[in-house]
Amino acid sequence: MHQHVIVFLVLAGSMVSGSCAMHSSDGPPSSNPPRPVASPTLTSPNGDRLRDTSPSRTAADQSAPDSEMHARYSAAFGGGPRSTIDPSTTIPSPPATIDVPADAGVSAAISAVPNQIPVGRLPRDTLESPLKDATRYERCSIARTTRVQIGVAIYNGQAIGVDVRSNPSNRSLNFCVERIVRQTTWVKELAINKVNVTL
Repeated sequence: MHQHVIVFLVLAGSMVSGSCAMHSSDGPPSSNPPRPVASPTLTSPNGDRLRDTSPSRTAADQSAPDSEMHARYSAAFGGGPRSTIDPSTTIPSPPATIDVPADAGVSAAISAVPNQIPVGRLPRDTLESPLKDATRYERCSIARTTRVQIGVAIYNGQAIGVDVRSNPSNRSLNFCVERIVRQTTWVKELAINKVNVTL
């Protein structure tokens, strides 16, 4: 009888010790480390799979505020807020006038134009209409049998280069037409436009 009691007490003590060992720990159970979120699969236009080189985002990253995420990625890549640059300090605006000789032809005028001056985009009709107005040349007395070819380089609404050729050739007629063309005005655009017409 005593032997059975001893065996029972030994077994009970072992069970209590095992239970205590299972429940005892040095601190609260540690949480699993955050798992990276799988990066999206990228494909090229021809169907090939591309490797995503952007940093892996964990579940903790996804729960972080946008400002914190920006700081993390900026630190990783050396980035930061973009600096503000005043365009006027790097790209000079075209001048209102260009220093061109008063009697310059089209080629000479274009050669004198600074490099930052762009090519104009005014419609052809807008450029030709003032030159095709026959009433402008009444004082020049252009004969019906005479053809006059006019070439003009235009900047900011003014002719900066003019070429006039008449057939049959008439120097006084050419001079008269040239004076009128130089006094003609167009739509203002800070760019170079070219036009050719025949009267």
